[in-house]
Amino acid sequence: FKILSDLMKKKFGFTVVERGEFNSYNANQSLLDAYRNLQFMAHSLQLPNSTMSLDGEVGLILPSTAAFYNAAYMPKAKRGEKQKFTEQDVPEVEAPAIIMPARSNSFAHEWGHALDYYIMERLSPDWHEGITGRIKGKGQNPKPWLDEAPKQIKEAFADLMNAMFFDKAEFSARIMDIEQKIAKLEVKKRTPRQDRDLENLRERLRKAVEEGSAQLRVKKSQYKVDTETFSPAKYWSKPTEMFARAFEAYVAQQITARQGTTEFVSKSDEAYQLTLEQVTGADERLALTYPKGETRDNIFLAMDRLMEAIRTQFNNDIAERPGDYDMIDQR
Repeated sequence: FKILSDLMKKKFGFTVVERGEFNSYNANQSLLDAYRNLQFMAHSLQLPNSTMSLDGEVGLILPSTAAFYNAAYMPKAKRGEKQKFTEQDVPEVEAPAIIMPARSNSFAHEWGHALDYYIMERLSPDWHEGITGRIKGKGQNPKPWLDEAPKQIKEAFADLMNAMFFDKAEFSARIMDIEQKIAKLEVKKRTPRQDRDLENLRERLRKAVEEGSAQLRVKKSQYKVDTETFSPAKYWSKPTEMFARAFEAYVAQQITARQGTTEFVSKSDEAYQLTLEQVTGADERLALTYPKGETRDNIFLAMDRLMEAIRTQFNNDIAERPGDYDMIDQR
């Protein structure tokens, strides 16, 4: 474990790699998978290996068992104090950290949460609810990030939130209708009242594009409908959770498209595409809480744009595709 944890720190920059007292075998097997597949994840996202630790800010914790979660991201504690984790066999570790109990395969999900907080902290250090929560209007002062954020990231996140929560066809039609009304007013000689109407339309368009389709009262996306069908509990429909699940599925698709392996990082790409009919009598969570079909395509296109914007925040040293030399024999 010492050899593997040192390799993980050197390759990806994790601040700490810690295991549970009774998790020797599973922790070693997890790190064998992680050493190869985190590089596949970084390569597939066209990011440096160091981004897996968010440039040396995140630790990796491998407890023996899961207590209340299959995996988790523990944000930085307030005032920088050390954060105690629920599992009793893990030493006290300073947050932030990603927690992967036993043989978890949810790193991409938890890295999505970490990325969410990482971007928000960079743009507004006094706010700690994550950018997905803030873009949906949470918090006492939820919108200032729109003025502070790099334009590419701001627009990409807005597009992604729209794709996740609202019907894209209807949203596009509403946007086109506003744009046409603006165009008609711009080319004509206007009365003072029409000047006010034009400014109101421009503001309405800006809010719809930057702050989300709720401004237009557009119907829900199929992803949102399916999630609420699975459970009325607000946890499943939280923007932070819907983002992390969509990101998890996106990473699996990106790695699979490059003929990579996903152990430790995510489930298989095929698993995220299972429909309700295909899981009859089994766990419906895979079928109802991950985007499917056209909604999935729209979300993944928006995710592409977000990742392109995020790449500008890191250096250009893109992780190489792992080769056979990166596979450590586990037998």
